[in-house]
Amino acid sequence: MIFVLSAGLYAQEVPGTSVKLLARPLPDSILLRWAPDNYAGLKVGNKYGYYVVRLTIMKAGKLIHSPRPVFLTREPIKPWPLAKCEPLADSDKYMAVAAQAIYGETFSVSAGKNASILDVVNKAKEQDSRFSFALFCADQSRNAAIASGLWYTDRNVKKDEKYLYRVFLAAPRNIVRSDTAFVFTGTEEYLPLPKPLRFSAEFGNKSVILHWDQRILSSYYNSYQIERSEDSIHFSPLRMQPLVQVNKKEEETEEAMFVDTLSTNGKTYYYQLFGISAFGEKSPASDEVKGQGVDDPGFAPEITSKKEVDGRIALEWEFKGEKAHNIGFRILRSAKLDLGYSMISPLLSPDVHSFVDSLPLPVNYYKVMVLGADGNTKISFPALMQPVDSLPPSPPVGLLAIADTTGRVVLHWKANHEPDLMGYRVYRANAPYEEFSQLTVSAIPDTFLIDTINLKTTTRHIYYQVMAVDRRMNHSPFSAILEVERPDIVPPSPPAITDIHSTSDGVFLKWANSSSNDVAEHVVFRRARGDKNYLVLAHFPVSDTLHSFMDTTAVCGEEYDYTVKARDKSGLFSPPAPERAGERIAMSRVLPLKGLKATADRHGLCVNLTWEKPEAKVLKYVIYRQEGETGTLVTYRTVSGNNLFFSDQRVNSDTYYNYMVEAVMEGGERRISEVKGINY
Repeated sequence: MIFVLSAGLYAQEVPGTSVKLLARPLPDSILLRWAPDNYAGLKVGNKYGYYVVRLTIMKAGKLIHSPRPVFLTREPIKPWPLAKCEPLADSDKYMAVAAQAIYGETFSVSAGKNASILDVVNKAKEQDSRFSFALFCADQSRNAAIASGLWYTDRNVKKDEKYLYRVFLAAPRNIVRSDTAFVFTGTEEYLPLPKPLRFSAEFGNKSVILHWDQRILSSYYNSYQIERSEDSIHFSPLRMQPLVQVNKKEEETEEAMFVDTLSTNGKTYYYQLFGISAFGEKSPASDEVKGQGVDDPGFAPEITSKKEVDGRIALEWEFKGEKAHNIGFRILRSAKLDLGYSMISPLLSPDVHSFVDSLPLPVNYYKVMVLGADGNTKISFPALMQPVDSLPPSPPVGLLAIADTTGRVVLHWKANHEPDLMGYRVYRANAPYEEFSQLTVSAIPDTFLIDTINLKTTTRHIYYQVMAVDRRMNHSPFSAILEVERPDIVPPSPPAITDIHSTSDGVFLKWANSSSNDVAEHVVFRRARGDKNYLVLAHFPVSDTLHSFMDTTAVCGEEYDYTVKARDKSGLFSPPAPERAGERIAMSRVLPLKGLKATADRHGLCVNLTWEKPEAKVLKYVIYRQEGETGTLVTYRTVSGNNLFFSDQRVNSDTYYNYMVEAVMEGGERRISEVKGINY
């Protein structure tokens, strides 16, 4: 675990600088490498040096409170004197360049008071060069880093401790504005270096191109070393110095490569790759690659003619190489320019320079490959050929859509199978008989589209169609029209209470239904005067012709507020109808109506009610019904006083019903039966 923090200081004379710090924990020590981020900082560091401070933060897994900072050197760490560097300069060229960058005069150009603009520019360039070469040499050579005062090895470490290291310029505060570099680590964080990845070789005529991935391990290695062997046992480096892949930051490539020259073809060579870290460590060897140089077949073929004849593609090519060095040609074809090529011909004789593709694709890229006698190949540049195509794609199928309450509609359809398909065009309309307008500016390659629609409209549906387009701009017929229901965010209009009055039986309520066309039911509510919350009394489906209700549960003398709401098919309630108040009056004496029976007629799909005739003359019978065991008993039907029978033909199977019959007599007398339940 390595992280960098900064603590600001103050300055007056030179620009601000930061010190960057790296750490490499080993089993018995911790290596530190640092560097300033500009020439001014390097110059101050060369003069005043750097302090390295260590704080023990953790011991045996426990955090140490108020850790004591310890200076790891009595004096600041500075570059070696020039005389100390010279003995190593002959054997290490990076040491020589680093010493020149620190002490040499050739990096500097005078830019005094009378200097011209060109002198100032040259001076800046020299400073940049001195800074860049000094840091580059420290990266490539451990000796150069130590000699430049940019390295420290902490050997006084313990396995169960973790440390916070600080490195900062030793200059007075009035000289430089600097940041302190921090790194937190311990020996338990030691990990072996990984081996280089994706090492491969491409053998040619007395040469080999070696490739490897440099980006994935760029935090570990700043250079590489390649070794070669002729027996897979004894390897030796190809170069005295490691390979450094130089790229601008924004142009860094994933793959690095090196070209090696072979003395002869047909002989097997073995290669392995090592990474070199900023601390001079050499990685484990990469996976070994091997191969042989191959004779070059000479020139690549050149396609000179391509034409369509009766739906077939005729190709011709030229080849300027020697026939004796080649064994023949093969034809490659793909529907795409840069990938997916496959062989479509047998091995053609070296004397054959033409081929006919009898089953071409809608889009064809052709290449001609010549095979050398030793297996080496050369391939022509691709040639594009498209047969005449006037057949449109088939119409898209499987069009589906999901609309949400934000107005977003996600459309999806099945992909067409035409190989030359370019994409799809999507169209929309507010009605199936209107002209559809195009949503896509150009054909889209995907099989989905996200559309946004207006939900605050009386138009309840939106309609879509999709058309397929091929690369010859042939348009398919439209897909089947898809109807999508707009999510409902507009509640229905409220019903209106037209009559409310108290009777001896309860409170009678009558209303005018909501005028909205998506109403599913009307719901009657009641609350006692002074209460905040309403209770649901009854539900009336919109298919029901009733729009009145007798509240027989009202208590005599109590005052109530009543209202009615409409609920639409989306579950949205209308605003309530204006409240109306009702007061129950004293009820007359009620006698029982005898003999109520309820029987299920499953052949006739109904429930039949019968009762006994009272002695007095009956004006009418009022039928009450409750649907479900938890429902409310509500007025259901009224029949003539001459009837002693009622057939309820609006019943559902597996549903429980309660029934009650009320007889209304001359003179206002009423008789009420007991409640009869039946499970239909």
